[in-house]
This record gives sequence, C-alpha cells and structure tokens, in this order.
Amino acid sequence: MKRHGTNRLVIAHAVLLLVCVAYGNPSGLQPFRATIDAQEVLIPTNQPGIFTVEIEGSGSGAHFGRLTFSATETIDFLSDPGTAIVTDGEFIITAANGDQVFATYVGSGIQDANNPDFVLGTATATLTGGTGQFSCASGVVPFSLLINVATLTEIITFSGEADLVGSSCR
Repeated sequence: MKRHGTNRLVIAHAVLLLVCVAYGNPSGLQPFRATIDAQEVLIPTNQPGIFTVEIEGSGSGAHFGRLTFSATETIDFLSDPGTAIVTDGEFIITAANGDQVFATYVGSGIQDANNPDFVLGTATATLTGGTGQFSCASGVVPFSLLINVATLTEIITFSGEADLVGSSCR
C-alpha cells in the first residue's frame, strides 16, 4: 500500500516537471517571432537628409496571433554615406486580444547590392513593457527589414527571445 502511494507521488512529480519544461523557461524567455507587412511615410525635417518616419503595418506572430504594428523613428541618410542610420525608434505591437508590447529601437540599412530597389536593414529592439499579459515585457530582440524604396513598403521580421510575460516582475 505504501509503495503504491510512492509511485503516485513520483508520477505526479514527473508530470509536473514535464509541464514546467514544456511551458516554462527558468530564464523567462519565450520566442519572439513575428512577420509584419508595413507602409512607411517619410516626413522631412529642417535638416536635409534626415527624416521622421511613421510606420504602420499588420502581420502575425507567436504570442500575438494577428497583430498591428505602429512605429516612429528618425532616419539619417547623410551621416554615414551609403548607410541609413535609424535612431529614436519606438514601436507598439498590438496582439489580437488588444494586449500591447512597447519597445524602443535603433538600427541601420544599406542598399541591397543584388537589387538596388531594396534596402536591407537590421535593428535591435529593447522591450520596455506593455499592457495586459505583456505589462512587464522586457529583453532585447533583433529584427530585420526588407524595404522597397520605390513603394516605401517593408517586411519586418522579428526572430529572437524575450521575457514577454514579464516573469521578472511577478
């Protein structure tokens, strides 16, 4: 009788361990993956070659489902010839359920040597919180951009890990 109870206890612990391994990460990191189709609007500033950029888009991603994307940034085409430098970037990703992730970012882009109608960009986002399930989101996530300079459309691809559910602030 005592042995039967011990077996149940061992099985219960094994199931609990499997659930923790499958759904939890001790560091709190979860995949941050999303693909977004976006449209840019470049707004001239009082400095030639420097623009304020507004970006709106939609897509889908892990932890978000269908999502919307809204961003602003400053882009400098003159400081480093041949490179577009992005500063002061801020974005909001809104998940299908209305929860949001907030981030700041910096990045750069260069003309695609194989296709001069496109700019290849890379950036790094620093998550600064959010709302709902993302209220304590944190971490640093890289993303890439493929920008069509003729149409000012782009594909934004996030591929990294972050503490999206904010295990650090529980």
